[in-house]
Amino acid sequence: MVRFVQERLALGWTWRDDILRGTMEGAFTDHGHLRAVFSLPVRSQYPVGINPQGPISASVKGEIREKGILGAVFPGTVRETHGRLAVDLAVAGVWQNPRYEGHLRLLKAGAYVTATGIRLRDMEAEARFFPERIEIEGFSARSGPGNLKGRATIRYGGGNIKDIKGHLEGERFQASYLPELQLLVSPRITFEGTREYLSVRGAIHVPEGRYLEPREPDLIRASKDVKIIDKPVKKAPAVPFVVDMDLAISLGEQVYMRTRDIEGNFSGEMTASGKKLEDLPARGEMHITHGYLHAANTKLPIERGHIYFKDKPFSLATLDILAVKEVGDVRAGFLVTGTLRAPVATLYSVPSLPDQDVLAYIVFGTSYTGDKIQATTLLKSAGMFLAQGKSGGLEDSLRKSAGLEVGGITSPSRSKQGRTDMTTSLSTMGQYLSPQLYVGLARAMFSDDILYVMKYSFSRLWEVETKAGRQSSIDLFYKLEFD
Repeated sequence: MVRFVQERLALGWTWRDDILRGTMEGAFTDHGHLRAVFSLPVRSQYPVGINPQGPISASVKGEIREKGILGAVFPGTVRETHGRLAVDLAVAGVWQNPRYEGHLRLLKAGAYVTATGIRLRDMEAEARFFPERIEIEGFSARSGPGNLKGRATIRYGGGNIKDIKGHLEGERFQASYLPELQLLVSPRITFEGTREYLSVRGAIHVPEGRYLEPREPDLIRASKDVKIIDKPVKKAPAVPFVVDMDLAISLGEQVYMRTRDIEGNFSGEMTASGKKLEDLPARGEMHITHGYLHAANTKLPIERGHIYFKDKPFSLATLDILAVKEVGDVRAGFLVTGTLRAPVATLYSVPSLPDQDVLAYIVFGTSYTGDKIQATTLLKSAGMFLAQGKSGGLEDSLRKSAGLEVGGITSPSRSKQGRTDMTTSLSTMGQYLSPQLYVGLARAMFSDDILYVMKYSFSRLWEVETKAGRQSSIDLFYKLEFD
């Protein structure tokens, strides 16, 4: 609620010959005073209307002291607003094409911006109005340890803004102060444009920053390769004008980021340029130092960490991250390649070791023994790697050692058009009684057929499988595993 305590208010007017003339003078305790004189082309007959080509003249003088008014008008956007606004403004010309003269001056203003968590203070600005243009001769504000200042020229005519041109510069300005994101920026930006087009050029240096990915409950999530056919498409809000951007962005040595999978200090430079803000191409590279990769329920030091931007959208930046754990003469870890959108993790070791041993060195600091408890722990720890579906026989090998039940749905037949015949789909459930012997039961999903399945691996490469039911079979398999 905004409350005004009125000291004095006087209003008078005359309405004659399609001209509304009047004066207003008011004084408000703790909120300043204003005096206005106006002459407006308002028809004095029914229906009441405004003559677009009628002459207009008005003047406003006074000083307004703002204390929380903006916070009440724009709740949830700003709060704790305060400041002084000195006004000496005159309007002339015709209603459809007014001309402004005079000046506005903002003094000792401040506000708390809810969206970014920053507190603006010592805000000052001065704008001078001329026929066909407005000169913002100076704007300045402080936030955190730094400041921001700028100038601008706005040309107008016909009751509309024709174009704008200006620049902003600052040093260690606090742009965000939220629990998950704190950011200091030093911008050097020029901008110019019209109502349909805006060009932004310059550089933004980030000397300090801290980003912490919000923690979410451990929920079962759909795999990345699952496609939801009827999922509603989220459309980004349309920008009412074209933005042509060319910005050089650099990160200082005190920019720290922590996500679910990675943490460390990020530094480097990149340039983002283009006209599609949602798919902005970037070029340059970022580097990760003093970082860690969170994988296999452990924290691996990042030995090499690079992100390369090659004139593609940000999400298609390529990764080159090597995180390694050293155990004696063995180096074991993960090599992460691919893109930011679709990273690919590969097991890495020196000397070269089987995947089971590499995982065991990462998790336990020792080689793989085939122990049931050890195998079960490795299965739980290797989610990031196994979820990619590129683990070869590693998952089956660990499951055999752990003696875990193996289940699934198989669709053995396909039509000539490549479509799956769902009438032959099988629901399977089984268990490894030993690392070599598997027994299971398969039931047709759309009939009463039941199959009894037994597999036996009598060597690393050879396996025999028998099925007994309405139709029985025996198959001999020779296995080839590809890295």
